[in-house]
Amino acid sequence: MLFRSETINVLAATIEKKTADKGALNADIQSMNEEISQVEDDEEAAAGLRAEENKEYLRRENMLAVAVQKMKDAIAAMEAMAKQVGGGALIKKFSRVIRDSVEMADVLHIPTHHKKALLKFMQQASDGEEEPAGYSLHSAEVVTTLKGLLKTFKQKKIQADNEEMHARQEYEMAAGARANQIKALNKAVTEKSEQVAALEEDINAAETEKLETENAKNADRQFLDDLAAKCEQKAQIGRASCRERV
Repeated sequence: MLFRSETINVLAATIEKKTADKGALNADIQSMNEEISQVEDDEEAAAGLRAEENKEYLRRENMLAVAVQKMKDAIAAMEAMAKQVGGGALIKKFSRVIRDSVEMADVLHIPTHHKKALLKFMQQASDGEEEPAGYSLHSAEVVTTLKGLLKTFKQKKIQADNEEMHARQEYEMAAGARANQIKALNKAVTEKSEQVAALEEDINAAETEKLETENAKNADRQFLDDLAAKCEQKAQIGRASCRERV
């Protein structure tokens, strides 16, 4: 009886401790799952932002590439035709390219002193302010100015390429770190879940043993009670027989 009571006490303490350990592990698992969800949300937001940044880069890169090519072609043509066509006529012929280049500088927020010069040349050609003798000089100035703007566009494209590369590398590094964090958290959740499962088995086994021990203890008590009752019954019979003989 005493041994069984001690066993029950030990099992009860074991169940209590393992239940507390299980609760702590489940709390850790919940916390880690919440952290995983947060990191996943962060990655989704970062990926969305990176996609938008890349989309804007591609838009600007395409605009710059088209503008640079058009300006290259226009400059080459203007240089080839400068000796054959008057400056005013040359400027008017390529006015669309010149105006597009100016507008491109505005759209891309490229500060440049070339813009005012180009617009002035176009206005002069349109108003006929330049004398025929000055057209060749006028054309040379336009070509020089366009070359300056072309150089600025090329520099802007290189800058945009470098910024995109840097932004992509930063995102990839951060995304890699988040992926590693999620992997480590998932590994920890798996390990703790396995520990919880093992504790549940231990708790179930301890509860089963405790119940069996309690049943055995109750059976022992019932046996002793029955035995005591029988002994008392025999004693009563014995005392009654003694009284009859007397």
